[in-house]
Amino acid sequence: SASAKAKNKVKARAEKLLERIKNGEDFAKLARQFSEDKVSAQNGGDLGYFSRGQMVPNFEKAAFALAEGGLTSEPVQSPYGYHIIKVTQIKQEHTQPLAEVSKQIEALLKKERAASLGEEMAEEAYLELIEGKIDWEQLAARAEWREKETDFFAKDDLGPNTVPDLGFTRAAFQLAPDEPGPPVKTRDGFIIPRLLERKESYLPRFEQVKTRVQGDLRQEKASRLARQAAQAAAEKFKQGVSFAELAKEGEIRESEDFFSRQGFISGIGPARNFAAELFPLEKGELSAVLPVRRGGKTSYAIFLVQDKEAADESKLETDGQELRAELLALKQEERLQSWLAELRAQSSVEINQNLLD
Repeated sequence: SASAKAKNKVKARAEKLLERIKNGEDFAKLARQFSEDKVSAQNGGDLGYFSRGQMVPNFEKAAFALAEGGLTSEPVQSPYGYHIIKVTQIKQEHTQPLAEVSKQIEALLKKERAASLGEEMAEEAYLELIEGKIDWEQLAARAEWREKETDFFAKDDLGPNTVPDLGFTRAAFQLAPDEPGPPVKTRDGFIIPRLLERKESYLPRFEQVKTRVQGDLRQEKASRLARQAAQAAAEKFKQGVSFAELAKEGEIRESEDFFSRQGFISGIGPARNFAAELFPLEKGELSAVLPVRRGGKTSYAIFLVQDKEAADESKLETDGQELRAELLALKQEERLQSWLAELRAQSSVEINQNLLD
């Protein structure tokens, strides 16, 4: 949760925007320019239709209290910030007939059918290979298959030399030369692996790894220097040097926002990575030197607790309502899937193969 100062600043900005809308300025135009929700901002703040249980409680309560064309009299606060809500159209709640959801059902059936067909085709091609009915060239000639040859890679390698999928790389290491492996499902579809050549593990010549070694050494040296600098800064602080003075010697980040154990520390990363070390500290205490890992690199930091705020127990009910809303959405999806299963069991579902192709 943000500090009172930061909250008031955001609320004041929202109030000014609301006043401009009341004075006749275009809601959509202002939303595109000032909304911090980049997705809805592209649509002029339009969230589309939504029903009860889909939004956080404060937002939902304010939205459903408005008549068609209505505008909130003041910014509405939620865990995501302050909102200006305008209701452009209301649809009466009703049970959707099959005609209204037919396209959604059709899309789900297409997706399921496509996945099922892909798996069936992969299994069939694999059996044809191991039974000798076709060879690799004949398989590659089929329109639905394409051949890709990788470079040599290690067992857990997810780099550019291979398919970025651990299931594939590990399956490949179980194969004998020229042996087809069982189909492996990846995010791009099904792959039938084939081992062309195997190299035993070896120590590469220095010339082969010189660039990588130099990069590793530079990174290791930079990390070591960063740790030493953080340790030196911590010692100076203990000797009475202020953080303001330390800021002249190195990088100091000051955050106006409070953060929870499940929150995010601005410019650092998820708070859970540091919760065990930081949350036991009291106001004014300094942390130990802690590693900060970002983008595969490690730097070091010390944290000064400027203030602590007890958990707001009044928010527990709101958080619980939000969790219930999320669970409700999951249950609705489960009910839809269950309904589709009943339809399949009770009806004859015909798939238009031309559409799938």
